[in-house]
Amino acid sequence: SPTDTKWYRNYVEWPPTTNRHFNMKVWRHLRVPYPKYLELLEEATKSLLFKVWHASTSSDCNGEELSLLELLVLGSLHYLGRGWTFDALKEFIGVLEETHCHFFHVFIHWGSTYLYDKYVVYPLTAEEAKSPQ
Repeated sequence: SPTDTKWYRNYVEWPPTTNRHFNMKVWRHLRVPYPKYLELLEEATKSLLFKVWHASTSSDCNGEELSLLELLVLGSLHYLGRGWTFDALKEFIGVLEETHCHFFHVFIHWGSTYLYDKYVVYPLTAEEAKSPQ
């Protein structure tokens, strides 16, 4: 079960956020700090694009428990940040490759629309273009 994995325990249930080693590992694996992961997760829970994954107690048409949004966002960030395969994510997170693949395409669409519009800002002056942000 995905909730029995080390990832679920370390990243969702009991993240040691005051541990420097944990925070460095999160940065290396996700390419974002842990608070940014939580922020992305919070925004994803509000998005209708992820409605099917919102309720962790829901089941699919076969009666199977739906994958947790927390783990799918983690998996997508690992896929982007570390170049992992969906097969490798299945081994670590316990979520089927097909589920990760489907979620990832929705996640990328969300990132290229909603997140892009929210966070990408073009410089208006030559000075702004020279300034590192």
